[in-house]
This record gives sequence, C-alpha cells and structure tokens, in this order.
Amino acid sequence: MDAKMAVMETSYSEPVRSLLARPHDAMALVCRRKPVPGATAVLVKARPAEWFPGARHPEAALSGLWLRFGEWDRAHEIAQDLPSAEGSYWHAIIHRQEPDGWNSGYWFRRVRLHPVFTQLAAEAGRLAAKRPEARFTVKDDWDPFAFIDYCGGPASKAGTAAEALALEIQEAEWRLLFGWCVRG
Repeated sequence: MDAKMAVMETSYSEPVRSLLARPHDAMALVCRRKPVPGATAVLVKARPAEWFPGARHPEAALSGLWLRFGEWDRAHEIAQDLPSAEGSYWHAIIHRQEPDGWNSGYWFRRVRLHPVFTQLAAEAGRLAAKRPEARFTVKDDWDPFAFIDYCGGPASKAGTAAEALALEIQEAEWRLLFGWCVRG
C-alpha cells in the first residue's frame, strides 16, 4: 500500500480500513471474476450509510469496494443503478475491465469531466514519465478514452512495461475515485 492510500485510510470507517488492509493483488486490467478469499463474506454485510458516514456517494464507494476485491458482477449491479457521475465512472471502469471498450466509452461520456480527472492526469503523467518505454502520453487533461484504447492495445500484453504502467494508473484511478466517493 502506498503512503497516499495509508493517509486516506485514516478517515475511513473501521470496516473499510480492515477490508483494505487485507492482502490482495492489484485489480487486473481484464476482469478475472475471481473474488479475494474472505472479502465477499465481509462485503455482503456492508451497509453504505454505516460504512461511509457523511460520504458524498456511499453506494458508489461500495461498488468500488466490490470491484477492488474481484466481485465484478456485484460491482456492476450497484454501479448500473446509480444515476450519478460516480456510478457512471465505476460502470465505465467495470466495462473497461470486461473488456468492452465501446461500452466503457459510453459510460465515460456520461461521466463527462469528473473532478478526479485533474489529479489523475497529474499522477498518470508522473507514472508514465518513469516508464517511457511503456509509450503512454498524458496531456494536461485526463483522457479516459485514450486509456481505454491503451488498456485494450499495448497494455493488453502480459508482462510488458505497458501493462505495468496501466496497472499503476488504474490503481491511482481507483484510489482517487474511491476517496472522492467517501469524502463528504
């Protein structure tokens, strides 16, 4: 876990901190629909209002947790019913991992310009600069459509620098969107 995630976790409720402290791999670029052992039993007991008191988007945060722990279908069930930009954003990530680039793009068009895009562009640019061989350019603004194409193209080859970079960017994206949903 990186330092930014650790700092953010201090404001999370105890059940969320406990769940995020469990050992787990990074989310795959392509959904494996393989839940993290033990996480499902904890997540089925989740009550968004209790787990995310004062949160901006508690249901969207719960969708993000389901996705984080490999429960793609449950994350999808929640996200598809949320009329917010955050619900559409999680929905877009879910379809990017399916992989269904067209459907992901549809949901990102519904997101439009999300407040996390500015910070995501900065973090993705910093990560890409450390891996020039991965050949991903981040401009001043985050382009979710370019990232969909990257994940479905160069990053789809396992073991490459492109895959490693895409995984790092996806991790930053998850952390930023989850944090946005949880904050009040």
